[in-house]
Amino acid sequence: MSDLNTNRGYFSGAAGASNTSALAFGGTPPTTTNTELYNGTNWTEVNDLNTARALAGGFGIATSALAFGNEPAAAITELWNGTNWVEQNDLSTGRYELTGNGSSASAGFAAGGSPTPAGVELWTGAGAPVGAWSTGGSLTGAARAYQYSAGTQDASFNTGGNAPSFTEGTAITEIYNGTNWTEVNDLNTAKARGGAAGTTTAGLVFGGTPGPKDDTETWNGTNWTEVNNLTTARAGRGQASAGTNTATLFFGGEAPPGASALTESWNGTNWTEVNDLNTARKEINGAGTSTSAIAFGGRVDPPVAANTEIYNGTNWTEVNDLNTATYWAGCAGASNSDAMKMGGNTAPSNNSSATVETWNGATWVEVADLTVALVGTGGSGNTTAALAAGGTNTESGTYYSSSLEWNSVSNVVKTLTD
Repeated sequence: MSDLNTNRGYFSGAAGASNTSALAFGGTPPTTTNTELYNGTNWTEVNDLNTARALAGGFGIATSALAFGNEPAAAITELWNGTNWVEQNDLSTGRYELTGNGSSASAGFAAGGSPTPAGVELWTGAGAPVGAWSTGGSLTGAARAYQYSAGTQDASFNTGGNAPSFTEGTAITEIYNGTNWTEVNDLNTAKARGGAAGTTTAGLVFGGTPGPKDDTETWNGTNWTEVNNLTTARAGRGQASAGTNTATLFFGGEAPPGASALTESWNGTNWTEVNDLNTARKEINGAGTSTSAIAFGGRVDPPVAANTEIYNGTNWTEVNDLNTATYWAGCAGASNSDAMKMGGNTAPSNNSSATVETWNGATWVEVADLTVALVGTGGSGNTTAALAAGGTNTESGTYYSSSLEWNSVSNVVKTLTD
């Protein structure tokens, strides 16, 4: 059998399902980030760990593995996706000389180690949060969907939208404080189905219907003010919702005659065209900031898409797809490594869905469903604490004013006892 390319001991960990496919990573001396892949004949160096480590734990297979812990005692965790290592949520307790078991990076456990030999922690899958949905406050203005929404779970704004009583959009604006929604001053122009970013004291909305529109309005905590327009009028919620009212993105959407790949960047004064999406999509989902954004799902005239692209401030790069192709989902997320898809219309039936997926920078993972199937819900927050406000069920025609709150922890800890 062929030797490793790099001589070492005290491995950080190893993973593999057979003697023809394995992964070795870390070790000493000196403490290294080196990773090697075995194909049954030879070891080949592949992309390194982000953090050098030794005497750590690991489990999984050659294309899906987890590395956790370090000496001296540390909680750092990384996921191997077959190409790269991606940092994940830490162990609850830092340790070394621990063991672990799992058939892939999707689920497993870490056990023992120093200085907590009795500790056992369960990994719930590729960084998937363990969490649940609960009922929050209800919108007071009207039950509606396809709103403009941004902020955090306990400090969000929700404005505009469609409902049977205002099919051409509304100007209603409401602020959420974590318990109740309160109506404040209206938008200057009634609208729906556009993008939003910012906070309850410094917000921004742009594009939408009827039209499509090129309108942009900024919020100062009291009033909305019209500012410079988009360079191209579009509808569809391709937004970097964690951006600010001085720096955000609007990408994709619908600009006659169909789906658009256009991306525009807002600098607080003007919109500027930057590099396009790789795949034009309308009714697209998005999250993140002006320098770290993610676009996922949507429709590609007419098929429903599962495509995911991440933005680094300059270019869009295609990454792993959604598990279920979806458009008009609720969206939350802080960056191109933290995003959540809530409900939406899904392929192949185009029916309303309650499914929820979270993005950890490497893969999409299904987590607990919404309590009701929703399309066009107003999303805000991140994968740890998110909010879904309003929305509609397209099969029943029901519009909702209720809000749902998502709260999670990263892992579950159990301690072995005699």
